[in-house]
Amino acid sequence: MYSATLILFSVATAHAGVVYPVLIESRSGNSKGAVQLSKDYDIDLEESSVLGDSLYFSEARYGNVNHELMDTTDIRNSVYENSEHKASFTITEADAGIEMEGYLNFTHGIKPLRIHGKSGRIPHKIFPLPTPEDSIHYEIPVEERSDESLPPKSECNLQNGSQASNKPPACWNIPV
Repeated sequence: MYSATLILFSVATAHAGVVYPVLIESRSGNSKGAVQLSKDYDIDLEESSVLGDSLYFSEARYGNVNHELMDTTDIRNSVYENSEHKASFTITEADAGIEMEGYLNFTHGIKPLRIHGKSGRIPHKIFPLPTPEDSIHYEIPVEERSDESLPPKSECNLQNGSQASNKPPACWNIPV
């Protein structure tokens, strides 16, 4: 009984963040169309402005560096943005529908689940993005600090014009 309840709860929780995006073609010449995530939520597609016509790509392997100038036409045709929602994502057309991956806004992202739903469309998971407080650690653990770096020079560390080698400093400077 306990395992059945747990399975039902996990399925219900996972289902809440699953959508089936549909690409809506534009009828006007100046729009790229829209993506409908649910019956109440559409995102208008705008051509992304993050890539130029070409991209300089450098790759280093085994001491050899290769440089290549790449045409970004194919990449630009799959990268979209929405300035109203602050969204940026890629859309790839597949046999079963579209695969959409990226940011929907500042707080949520979307990615395909790589399984096919019963409707013939690809299910996608909407997930919360980490906040800066979650991902930035201001304190570095002692074991990750480098012992090779020299302590900052200050008047507190100097005694008689030279740095004391066998005595601890009289005062400590704590970087802020």
